[in-house]
Amino acid sequence: MDLRLLLLECGSPVLLPTGACIYSTELGMYYTPDVNMNTKLVLTPHNSNYDKFRKVYGVRFTRYTSVRSITLNQDMVFMFGNNQRSGDIAFLVIRMPQYLMYRVSLCGLVLGKNDLLTCGCISEIREMISYEDYTLMLFDKFKKHMTINLFTPNPRTQVLDFYSDDGRLFYIWHLNTVLHDVKIDKTTDREIYVMKFQ
Repeated sequence: MDLRLLLLECGSPVLLPTGACIYSTELGMYYTPDVNMNTKLVLTPHNSNYDKFRKVYGVRFTRYTSVRSITLNQDMVFMFGNNQRSGDIAFLVIRMPQYLMYRVSLCGLVLGKNDLLTCGCISEIREMISYEDYTLMLFDKFKKHMTINLFTPNPRTQVLDFYSDDGRLFYIWHLNTVLHDVKIDKTTDREIYVMKFQ
């Protein structure tokens, strides 16, 4: 994987293959060989609408880990890269359909508002922690903000498998879920039970 995070004018972040991103030192911005894509890119993210992406704009993400569960239809992907301006390790946590990472690494991905879970930089103890340990630390920190949509309200134990970018299973985490909210799917008129991790 070798992706760079840029921003679209609509406010959405986009991950593009690094080979398709060109940095202009004169203009202080990224662009691509694709003229159509360039018309959609934010030239410089200095607007307050883009504040949450300021630390990760232009970061080249080259490492990732993923979290999967047999009962969920999505992967949670933790991406890591170096912020060349600050020297910190940047991270991006997104959700995507299972087993899509290979295609994303080739073609890129526009992140919708529900796809991006969190992003930022880690500055402390940089050299001493592996990406796997960063993943476990970040997951533990943000799990209380994550929700799962199910069709039954019963609390259950979710088994989460953690994989490195070479496909190696490095951790298994068992977490209980509890009912947080009930919504109605407007197209099917079916109840959706929003569960949270305990």
